[in-house]
Formats: sequence, C-alpha cells, structure tokens
Amino acid sequence: FTCLCEWYSEGCRYSKRYSSTLEKKKEKPVFLTQLSPVVSTSEGGEVSFNYKTTGDPHPDVKWFKGAFQIQPSRNCIIIANPDGSGYINLKSVKQEDSGLYTCKATNQFGEASCSAELVGWQEGPSEHGL
Repeated sequence: FTCLCEWYSEGCRYSKRYSSTLEKKKEKPVFLTQLSPVVSTSEGGEVSFNYKTTGDPHPDVKWFKGAFQIQPSRNCIIIANPDGSGYINLKSVKQEDSGLYTCKATNQFGEASCSAELVGWQEGPSEHGL
C-alpha cells in the first residue's frame, strides 16, 4: 500500500510518500484442542468429537474413518466454524461405526491431524431380567 502525508508549516507545503507491502502470515495448521483419544458409546447412542485449529491461511478440515473421508448425512453432522472450532456428531451409533476417526486440517503450508477411537458395543440382555 502507499500512504501520502501532507502538511503545512510556515507557509510551505510538505509531503512524504510511504510505501509498504503487507506480508501475510504463513502458518501451518495446529490443533489447539485435540480429540479425546478413546470414546465409548452404546448401540443407538450419540457421540461428538470436537476440535479447535489454527493456521494461516485458515485450514480446510476433513474427517476420516480409517482411510475413507466421511461425508455429512442424516446421522452424521459435520460443523466447521469460522473461529477454527468444529465437530462431528454421530447419531444412532451402530457397532459397525466403531473405529479410528481422524480430523485432518490442511493449508498450503502443511497438515495436522488428530485421531480418536470410537468403541461401541451392543446392549445385551440384562442379567437380572431373566
């Protein structure tokens, strides 16, 4: 940008031109809040994994189960907020939803990831209900 400053003193006009370029910060993504390492739930339950990340430019965040990218659906809500926070919410969890969930943040300067293991189990018949 360029700034032109003008002032008058004792009947004379003075001016000075200043030029500068703003350099953008260059920061690879960093997770400020990591996922809980292991989360348990029962069949039919609900679970959320929350994160907070930073980076410049702001990183793109994607979720994976194992090696496969997760897409939002009726039972899977993915939220990414402008402040770098976000979460994935899994509803009506089934046994087959168990596994390693990874949150991956990327920008042009790098990548960061954090993971959590979802452990689900089936509710069996009550021992006292026989």
